[in-house]
Amino acid sequence: ESILASKVRGYNTFKNPRKEGQPTLGEYFEPGHQDLLAFKTLAFQVNRFNELGFDQIQAQIHQLKSLVRQGVEAETNYSIRTPLNPHLESGILSIDAPKTVVSYLNQNGIVCSYNRGLRLGIHFYNNEADIKHLLTLLKSFNV
Repeated sequence: ESILASKVRGYNTFKNPRKEGQPTLGEYFEPGHQDLLAFKTLAFQVNRFNELGFDQIQAQIHQLKSLVRQGVEAETNYSIRTPLNPHLESGILSIDAPKTVVSYLNQNGIVCSYNRGLRLGIHFYNNEADIKHLLTLLKSFNV
């Protein structure tokens, strides 16, 4: 029996005989549970990414990440935790900074998190102005 083969339709999919109170997988595919705006938004983004090309997107992320690396090391008291390895590189950058910097950056428009260091996700939507703003905030942060 396939997990996708729902034996019931409609409201009954909320009544999962295997786990009472948990919906079956079929519930997520029923009419009325579809978010057309989300699907159209996703389709737009996929098409846009394909138009730009993966190489162009990666080049932008790499350039911005390099600017962050250079700026943090040259202009702040913090150091980069993420090793420089072109074969394993992603848009995530970890900076050796105190945990309290996260709420300061969040309050000033920088979305980030903390996991053994300040974690930044560099995206190709970011630009050099975003990087300058980040560096200005890191320089002005007082523990």
